[in-house]
Amino acid sequence: MTVIRLLFFFVLAVTSMRGQAQQWDPSPRSTSVNSKISSKRYKFGSTQMHEVSVETKPSVLAERIFLSPQRRPAQISDAQFEEEQTLNVNSQNTDLIKQDSIKDHVRSLWNSDSSKKVGEYKSGIHPQDNRLNQLEIFLFSGVLSTSAQSNLSYRNYSSLSGFYHVGTKLWLTPRLGVSGHYQSSLGSEVSTTGESVSRVPVTQEEAQFDLEIRDYFGMTRKSKNLSYGLSYFESKFSPNNNDTFRIKSKTLGYGLFLRGRIPHSPGYASQFSTFLAPKTQHQELSTQLLLNSGGSPDSMKYGLGWGGEIKFSRKNQVLWNLQYSLEKIQFSGSSNLPDLNTGATVQNVSVSNQQVQLSFGYQFGN
Repeated sequence: MTVIRLLFFFVLAVTSMRGQAQQWDPSPRSTSVNSKISSKRYKFGSTQMHEVSVETKPSVLAERIFLSPQRRPAQISDAQFEEEQTLNVNSQNTDLIKQDSIKDHVRSLWNSDSSKKVGEYKSGIHPQDNRLNQLEIFLFSGVLSTSAQSNLSYRNYSSLSGFYHVGTKLWLTPRLGVSGHYQSSLGSEVSTTGESVSRVPVTQEEAQFDLEIRDYFGMTRKSKNLSYGLSYFESKFSPNNNDTFRIKSKTLGYGLFLRGRIPHSPGYASQFSTFLAPKTQHQELSTQLLLNSGGSPDSMKYGLGWGGEIKFSRKNQVLWNLQYSLEKIQFSGSSNLPDLNTGATVQNVSVSNQQVQLSFGYQFGN
């Protein structure tokens, strides 16, 4: 009788457990719009069981990781944790990165749907990433070396001076921006020509405006990026108006540029740049010297640069830069004045203007 009673209670308990399993609803009553729930059903003997998993959107996951330092294990450094977790986010974030096209960034300026995509892109970025800056202001100062070589003595000169460079960038979206800068020499002098050689002051100026598109290869602070776009520039060489041995000159035009940034750590990155203006306009402007080197000048300009960035935060960086540029000018016909060295007019005057500059500066972002 005791055995029968035990069997009876065992059957009753199993039946009660099966009833509770069938009535159980695995779906949570309230879930976030940022989560996706999946359910799998398993059968173990005569009892059915459920496994429920919740998937969080990559943008929300990244935000929770970056903004919740208390979740980080104590034995792992912040930098290691950030890179490991962001790699996990990137593996789930492939579709989001594909959607982040330049078209979306342009359309986001007036289209709310595209603006939402850009917002999702921003939410997956580390709070100290420069992509979150909307305004950047930079100031440089350094040494400028200029050398002009020509077969006409009036166009030969060289100088070594200081210079300053100020500029700003406005990022309309993390990938689309406009910028401008102005640069001027400090205490620049060139030698005169003729029998008595002396030094005369000159001013060398440059202004440039850029439309820039920026591409990143990843979502971490160590992700490389390339910037490219269209520039309009104007440069001037200006001695005094009463100079009798030098003329003023001006070059202006449009060019294409490519810039790159290669982070080696969250705190330091290398930078490179290149610039090409295949067709520019060169003009000679008179002083007391009424010189015309020839007619219909063909001119072009290109440049290269290399530098580095020491990053203290998204808002504060110290930079250095070494740049080289070359402007080549070819005139047709002959000069209207004889050369001072030969006493004869010069046919097909050519000029090569070279500049080398080393600068150090500071950049503020917000």
